[in-house]
Amino acid sequence: FFFQAEDGIRDAQESRGLGDVYKRQIQIGALYPFARNHNDWYAISQELYALGDTVLEASRANLRLRYSLLKHYYTLFLKGRGTGTIFRPVFFSFPDDEILYVDSVLNEQFMIGEELMATPAVYRNTSLVIAYFPEDRWYSFYDGSVWNNGARSRLKRLSVPLEAKVPLFLRGGYIIPKQSASKVRRIDDLNDCFKLVVALKPNNDKTLGAQGVLAAPADIFDENLVTNDCVEGDCLLSIVAKVSGDNLTLKVVGRTVNSHISPIQIISLRLYGLPKLPSGAGDALVERDGKQEKFKTMITRFPHYVKLRFEPPISTCSGISMNVTLNSVSYTHLTLPTIYSV
Repeated sequence: FFFQAEDGIRDAQESRGLGDVYKRQIQIGALYPFARNHNDWYAISQELYALGDTVLEASRANLRLRYSLLKHYYTLFLKGRGTGTIFRPVFFSFPDDEILYVDSVLNEQFMIGEELMATPAVYRNTSLVIAYFPEDRWYSFYDGSVWNNGARSRLKRLSVPLEAKVPLFLRGGYIIPKQSASKVRRIDDLNDCFKLVVALKPNNDKTLGAQGVLAAPADIFDENLVTNDCVEGDCLLSIVAKVSGDNLTLKVVGRTVNSHISPIQIISLRLYGLPKLPSGAGDALVERDGKQEKFKTMITRFPHYVKLRFEPPISTCSGISMNVTLNSVSYTHLTLPTIYSV
């Protein structure tokens, strides 16, 4: 798949009025695994910065989204080990839902892995999208608001401004690692610091839970290292979160004893789907290899989610097991044992 702006526009007069088309194309194209702006020798310049200020702003917003999720894309490819696709129709995840085979849904919505669903605007001269949410719990990826509580399938009306990011929804029960892309101009600018977005879903034991994976080779963009650490070995971290009452447990561990994991840093957690929204501040007591260390922990309440930020970020290459009390806390307690030596 690739992003292709209007191909073969010969002059400025012909391109007039196509700014809205460019914005829509960059919204959807920024999420394609393979994304590029296509042009030909005889057409006018159509670099994104040459198409006007509003196209430039829409491009910045959506390309920052792409780069913030780029290591998640790599993780999905490595998890699949060369089989299947990560960019897929929604019915791949919900094969028994007949509505997902209807053209208006089949052609206009898509999944990224099992976790994320996009509902882009694909028609000119409208900002209205009628999105179909299969039977499951769905959160806005951006602010944690609930768009379907999982009771049944639903149709929802969305407003998608031309300068906005593409509508993106996180499925309950999954965790997405994302990164800051504010100063990223190329993939080499991405560091090993992650913000975990945790979309909680009720479990049968009346707790809330979510899980995810994160690829952490020494250099995710070095093909030789990735082949050695991830294809012939295993460089994936398993992430599991569970909330019981006011207690959060988070475990991040290598999936096998022979995991090839490089150090990563966890900057913060976003918790979507909590029945109560706590806030507070205190010290996180970290135990690692028999030693204790304190981390300042800020718990901030937003309209639809709670954010936990660790200062300094928590670093690990072997795995962590974390327990946090989610009320108006003075102290939170975390334990980081060495689970698998690397």
